[in-house]
Amino acid sequence: MNYGKLLAAITLTTGLAGQAVAQESFDRSKSEFYVGGGYGQYSIKWDDEETDFDEDAEVVKIYGGMKINEYLGAEIGYLNFDEANDFDNNAEIDGFTFAGILSAPLHERVSVYLKGGWFTWEAEVKSDLPVIGRVSKDLDGGDWFYGAGVKVGVMENLDLRLEYERFDLDDDIEPKIDIASASLQFAF
Repeated sequence: MNYGKLLAAITLTTGLAGQAVAQESFDRSKSEFYVGGGYGQYSIKWDDEETDFDEDAEVVKIYGGMKINEYLGAEIGYLNFDEANDFDNNAEIDGFTFAGILSAPLHERVSVYLKGGWFTWEAEVKSDLPVIGRVSKDLDGGDWFYGAGVKVGVMENLDLRLEYERFDLDDDIEPKIDIASASLQFAF
């Protein structure tokens, strides 16, 4: 068997298939529903009389939404923050997001977007205090959040999203949470 001709045929076929995929047009102007999930890193920081907390940990997110047109959309999501620990303190937060999305297409496969909405959350905060010992506090609330990102079409119904989100939780501890995440999103 002539391996040179086989290698040339594979290379030519792969190149032509890659070029066909690269030239394939994604029609992203129509409305669509989508679901997605991702992983990220978050930084949480707060200061109060008992605690000075600043820690980085991981977050998992799932979401679903509807793109009304190429510029507007709405989304609901769930965030599960891993427990953040800082010396004798730890916090565990999770919650739901409800957001509006404003997109600007840069290319048929690439768009940038802004998002903003409401975050309904629950938290359990634990501290080890001198003399008193272990103190646990359950908190919940709802607050505004905002973010920005870029969405890249990987295949016709599959997108990669890279985004940054900021949450300023308005409670006694006033934590600030920053999230950088990557997600895969499937449109149907």
